[in-house]
Amino acid sequence: MASGGRFAAGDEGPIVSRNLLHRLVVALLLGIAMAMAMVRAEHSDHGYGGHELTGHGRYLGVPPRQPPPPPPSQEALLAAAIKDERVTTYVLTQNVDLTTSLPMVSRPSFTVRGMCGKDGRRRCVINGMNKYRGFVANYSSHVALSLINLEFTGLRAVDDASGGAAAAVDGGRLTVKNCVFRSNKVGRGGAGGAVLVQDGSFDISGSAFEGNAAGDVGGAIFFGSDASGNVSATKFKSNSAMAGGAVYAKEGKVNFHAVDFSANRARARGGALFLTVTESVVSKTRFNSNSAGQSGGAVHVYLEFLNTTFCSDTSFNRNTAAKDKSSSKVSIAGPEGDKSRVFFCAAKVPSGVGYEGPDSRVATGCKGCKPTGR
Repeated sequence: MASGGRFAAGDEGPIVSRNLLHRLVVALLLGIAMAMAMVRAEHSDHGYGGHELTGHGRYLGVPPRQPPPPPPSQEALLAAAIKDERVTTYVLTQNVDLTTSLPMVSRPSFTVRGMCGKDGRRRCVINGMNKYRGFVANYSSHVALSLINLEFTGLRAVDDASGGAAAAVDGGRLTVKNCVFRSNKVGRGGAGGAVLVQDGSFDISGSAFEGNAAGDVGGAIFFGSDASGNVSATKFKSNSAMAGGAVYAKEGKVNFHAVDFSANRARARGGALFLTVTESVVSKTRFNSNSAGQSGGAVHVYLEFLNTTFCSDTSFNRNTAAKDKSSSKVSIAGPEGDKSRVFFCAAKVPSGVGYEGPDSRVATGCKGCKPTGR
């Protein structure tokens, strides 16, 4: 360098200074970039989605992604399937706790099948939470409603005069297979604590009804107004009502095969079963420890036009009637002059059968019983 601080010819000073300045700028920029990357990483770890925040909490650039909405509940999916008339079969894979009553079923055919558990064999539970009602079929649609591999508990009818807190079919067909109905209830004037079928048909098999109650008739089931069908391989335990502690059947045709009635209670008549103006064949069925406050500890039959037959493979044990003790098994009533009968497929009419009227209303006979039931 020459005197006075100037560069002499051949000096490299300006070039070196420019290179040094360039390196300093690059280093500074790299440092800033690394610092910003660290801030982003820290924000991402704290759930900010990797976006920068100002000191006032505002986002710089694109706001973070919002979390996806939660999937619809099982109740919402079931309700949507009921409303969608294109759906004829709905497979339930998880239990449902209702927060409102289910929508009305208004298409010709609808099936609900439970496939819960890892292997899909466990019953799925529909819980009414002691507030809400289950399936109701629209009368005008003549619905064929099928319920398979389900458990209904804590269902309630919406008012005292309703019936069938778990399932109500009027004018259609009800099919129930491998289901459990537990602790369902209808109010003071209600019929059928769990199930109601009117003016239609039914087939109930391989199921159980326990602890259901109706304020009026049919603690578990009410069959009315020309309902006809079969109940088979099914258990009724600890159900209660004013009449027909487990089942009340009116003006129809109902057959019971391989059914177990135990510990059901009626405050008036028919501890387990009340049949009025109903044609019925009862075979391979057991009535154990049922009770009635008045008569018909196990069964009360009101005869008019139609006959009832108890086959020889049907048994009665430890049933009681508080007022008319002579009718601990069956009490029989009906208008004078009517020629319908209660038949027992036996050599003689068993003890424990009481009459409200002439004893000619009862006879021996096996009409409707299969040979194995004699």
